[in-house]
Amino acid sequence: MPMPHPLSADQIPDGSNLAAFNAAYREAKRAEVPFVCVMRGSGNGWTVKVDALSAPVWKVHEQDADLLHEAVVCLVRERIVDSGASAGPEYIALHGVANEEQARQLASGLHATLYGKPERLRAILPPSFRTAEEQSAQLRRCTSELVTALRDRDRDCLSRLTPDRLAEHQALREQLRDQLSQLWSQGDTSDGGTSAVLRLFDGLCESANAVSGLRPRATPQC
Repeated sequence: MPMPHPLSADQIPDGSNLAAFNAAYREAKRAEVPFVCVMRGSGNGWTVKVDALSAPVWKVHEQDADLLHEAVVCLVRERIVDSGASAGPEYIALHGVANEEQARQLASGLHATLYGKPERLRAILPPSFRTAEEQSAQLRRCTSELVTALRDRDRDCLSRLTPDRLAEHQALREQLRDQLSQLWSQGDTSDGGTSAVLRLFDGLCESANAVSGLRPRATPQC
């Protein structure tokens, strides 16, 4: 079956038996496109497998790769899939999906993202994913603002970092700290990108405070 475009949920191969799995993988390799399938797992759960190893020259945009990683973190956090999920740069495996329909929807969304069409995946992720993604994006914007101010020693830019503005930054940072703490308490330390930004943000806040002579208010005002 040629696969020049991402597969819809009803087109996802069922690789529950070895012969079907191998046939689907051979076809993906022949077409030089990412492989995808669903499989009946142990008990009543289902497994989703997606990888780009079947297409060695396939290019995945960095932002789509980041989305795939963050989506898997969210699915584990929301216990939609088991904590043993894998989210490598070229291989994704989700285990413990409740039923075949949900497994097919997830497989189709992940597969479409490898094709640079993440809208299908975004549409089926839980609301908490969008909240976390928005918070992370906002934190990065705040970090960029601080980087610009400190790099250029731009007094006008620094003057806009009022105590209230710094308090907003700090309040956002605490939201992200709580989010990471929940992940770590569940044994998930895979959200390293956000963790790295938080460490950078800490240092930038201290430098901005020192350069501008400002301190955030004791009670953040968002």
